[in-house]
Amino acid sequence: MASAVCLACILSCEGDRSEEEEEEEEEEEEEEEEEEEEEEEEEEEEEEEVVEQVGLEARTAAMAFKDTGKTPPVEPEVAIHHRIRITLTSHNVKSLEKVCANLIRGAKEKNLKVKGPVRMPTKTLRISTRKTPCGEGSKTWDRFQKRIHKRLIDLHSPSETVKQITSISIEPGVEVEVTIADA
Repeated sequence: MASAVCLACILSCEGDRSEEEEEEEEEEEEEEEEEEEEEEEEEEEEEEEVVEQVGLEARTAAMAFKDTGKTPPVEPEVAIHHRIRITLTSHNVKSLEKVCANLIRGAKEKNLKVKGPVRMPTKTLRISTRKTPCGEGSKTWDRFQKRIHKRLIDLHSPSETVKQITSISIEPGVEVEVTIADA
């Protein structure tokens, strides 16, 4: 029986040891968990610091623009602006002015920079000829003249919008010439 008691003592001692070992293992696990939590907290704090710095920079930039009343800069779109000259010529002043007004109205609706209309000097073409084809009779002359009116309009815009503007109906007898140059 002594051997049985010894076995019982041994088993009880081993049982005690296993409980102690379990406690030690639990303590080690708790320490590891605490270390992991501390590391996570440190990472979160670093992230918060970065967010705060970025937030401060954004707030100061926004405040700077609030003070000046300007909007923050936005990346410009890639739109190449051309200097476009539209030359209108006609014999009839009323139809020429009507086409001019329509072109300028269309350009201003699209918020384009418009210069004009510039009224160029009127060209007067004159021809004096005899009334009689044979040359006999009294010497009477007919005087014919033709007046050419010219207007210039300058636009600063992409060429696509000019196509839309010039697609308006143009009065008969008005010639339109479009010249595009890079600005």
